[in-house]
Amino acid sequence: MDGIRSRRRLYWAVTAVLALAIGVGSFWGVRALVGGGSEATAERDPGWWTTYFNQDAQKPRFNQEINGILVGPGDGLEPTSDVCTGLTPQWTDPEKAKGTVVDFSPSYLPEGVKRAASEPESVMECGGTVFSVLRSYDVPAKYGPDVSPSNPPEWSGGNFSIWRMLSDKHTFPLLGAAERMEPITVAGRAAVLMRPVMPEGEDYGLGKMAIVIAEDFGLTAIQGGGLPLGEFIKIAEGLYEERAQ
Repeated sequence: MDGIRSRRRLYWAVTAVLALAIGVGSFWGVRALVGGGSEATAERDPGWWTTYFNQDAQKPRFNQEINGILVGPGDGLEPTSDVCTGLTPQWTDPEKAKGTVVDFSPSYLPEGVKRAASEPESVMECGGTVFSVLRSYDVPAKYGPDVSPSNPPEWSGGNFSIWRMLSDKHTFPLLGAAERMEPITVAGRAAVLMRPVMPEGEDYGLGKMAIVIAEDFGLTAIQGGGLPLGEFIKIAEGLYEERAQ
């Protein structure tokens, strides 16, 4: 019975962390495109992107196993951790995460991308063992010298999160259309990519993406928007490279 209760406590704790991670990427920098007063936003229909999102919303969504990772919108995909069996998950001092396997320091972040001041770092532990670290990042909009309706911003701007967790199963909730999910490899590790809603020609961060990476100890997930997909892949790969001194 204690095991069931601890699993329920962990479920709600992880759900809270996931809600923060998913919420971080909401709205995907739309205001950077429609409210910035730029020449492009003045000339282009401010709702031009809605067609892509409306079409995507009609596409099938279902659970599927990709690269050994179960992803999808169904129930029961929240990761769980054996270290919390019989224990109550607790928020803890971020300093305790330093040097643990769930700690991370990206060796690559695009210019201007910084830790989000409005989103506190989230670190959780069970019985003194840190099992979950979530950090959020802000992305400024980036405009080239010749912004126009036919020459959109290089980056839409927005925000994203990186989350790493000790987990006894490779499962993760992804709410996008099933056809946007595919297998990839990140630094030799099996992973799942959820492509952004926007097509390649319009991919400059306007549309949430996700990369879920299978680890020996659990999972790493990057979710959000504000940057082209290629930049997110670089960030993911940079999690496994030593930061230049």
